[in-house]
Amino acid sequence: MVRDSVTQLILFIAVVSVATLLAGTMVVEVGLYSQSIGDKGDRAAAAIDADVTIVNDPEAGATYDNRTETVTLYVKNVGGSTLEPADLDVLLDGEYVTPVAREVLDGDYWRSGHTLAVTANHSIETGERRALVRIDGARDVLEFEHRIAYWLDPETGSGDEPASDEYTVSLNEETLELTMDTDRTQADETVTYWVNDSTVATFSGSDTGSDNTTATGTTDSTGQDSVTLDLRATGTVRVTLDIGWDEDEILIRVTDE
Repeated sequence: MVRDSVTQLILFIAVVSVATLLAGTMVVEVGLYSQSIGDKGDRAAAAIDADVTIVNDPEAGATYDNRTETVTLYVKNVGGSTLEPADLDVLLDGEYVTPVAREVLDGDYWRSGHTLAVTANHSIETGERRALVRIDGARDVLEFEHRIAYWLDPETGSGDEPASDEYTVSLNEETLELTMDTDRTQADETVTYWVNDSTVATFSGSDTGSDNTTATGTTDSTGQDSVTLDLRATGTVRVTLDIGWDEDEILIRVTDE
């Protein structure tokens, strides 16, 4: 009898232990399941509240900086929740890029109504380009045209060979014709020119300013325009062109040789 009682007691303890173990496992599983549902609910709520829009002006030419080869997107939070800048994905022409800088322009946090400036190192060719941003289920697309304006090599005066940063000319030449070009071809665009030292050179022609330090022109059907410099003395003069959405400059060195 004693042996039977001990056996029954052992079996009872074993049954209780197994039941306790199963109950604990079920509690843990239920807890994990509840947490998973809660996380999915939080993500779903964030996705519902999240909304962004790219506020770049595609016509201004400021989205891509050709000199630094960087793309800057201004992304405004127009949803109902505060967003985390690090969670924003950026794709350029379908290629994922990693931003090198993220800055909220009007506050410490990317709250509703605030704009995030996102800059990425990415070289792009001229033409139609496409940028996409996405975060917490929200996304927006910007389509813009990358175009440039630049001085042509004064040595050739034609073709599409870009000028170097400096060009040397003899004062004996008296005048120097400079030609600018655009890529992609931009016709009927207004171009403004100016020099930084009128003692070395000034502009000549009918479209010059009152002091001949400025001039204006219009690109032709090939996207080009020309301006004439009157060489006045030896020295250096910086000649700048501004087409509104891009600019370029060249340093003219005038010598007596």
